[in-house]
Amino acid sequence: MRIILFAKAFAVFTTLAMIGVFLAPYVFGEYQATEILFRFLQFEALALALSIIATAAIPHFFGVLKGEDVLMVTKDPIGNRTVFKLAKAINGGKLGSEIKVTNGADGEIVTVESYSGIVTPARVSSKPEANIKVI
Repeated sequence: MRIILFAKAFAVFTTLAMIGVFLAPYVFGEYQATEILFRFLQFEALALALSIIATAAIPHFFGVLKGEDVLMVTKDPIGNRTVFKLAKAINGGKLGSEIKVTNGADGEIVTVESYSGIVTPARVSSKPEANIKVI
């Protein structure tokens, strides 16, 4: 979940957009008020697009980071159902690699299926045979 990163990137790009709007009349000549408003909307749309692109691209460079929340998907072999749990990554990894996550006291080895989005956590899956414990 990278909503905080999205908010920070949007604030930075909005600041740059505002600087661009206020410096444009000095560089390109005088503008009327409607042209300044139009330039502001263009720069703000560009800031929104760049912040979405930056937020989506960063997980592909860094992968799942240590301490990041992940959505663990397990298949129950006995009840034939899918179980979703929130866990925390103990170590980092890229797409398709195995990482260790903790869901309380036990650590479990899982495979990274997808990276986190703006509001969704990274998705990992565990093998059904890893869930069976002998008492």
